[in-house]
Amino acid sequence: CELRNSRFKGSKAPKGITTHLLVDNAPVAVFEGFIDMLSYATMMQAQGKAQHNYVVLNSIINVDAAIEVIRANRGMFRRILLALDNDNGGTQATDRFIAALPDAEDIRGRFAPCKDINDYLMNHHGEEKPTQDAGHRMERWCREGDGRTLAEQEQREEVSASGHSWKRR
Repeated sequence: CELRNSRFKGSKAPKGITTHLLVDNAPVAVFEGFIDMLSYATMMQAQGKAQHNYVVLNSIINVDAAIEVIRANRGMFRRILLALDNDNGGTQATDRFIAALPDAEDIRGRFAPCKDINDYLMNHHGEEKPTQDAGHRMERWCREGDGRTLAEQEQREEVSASGHSWKRR
């Protein structure tokens, strides 16, 4: 059960994975959230590539459950595509998937520097191929509320962890 409005995003526990595993010999794409899956499906449909299977974690704590489901149905998937968020949690979850399923492909770079696929779709929709200018526009669009890009946030976290201070320029 999901609860959302402009000021709150929450859910009723326990939260499990959501699957759509109906297409033989098609890729399976793995997402952190349902909105990212819908965004990806929208992009694939626009490109005429609507034949995919989907696994939605609904929380990165569900990585092991998703790995079990993918392993149990491995024969039906042509490829395993990992489209988790471009943040520390997404990176850790992606690493766990690749350790358990070495043939899985990390496709997060296709959506960088945006935080996730939905960010990318909202800010890149309609452009066939990103140009350098489009990349700069995407970077601006994908800034958090305080104006820092994801790369700047991660740099700040790394510097903070090392005991140095960090100042925004």
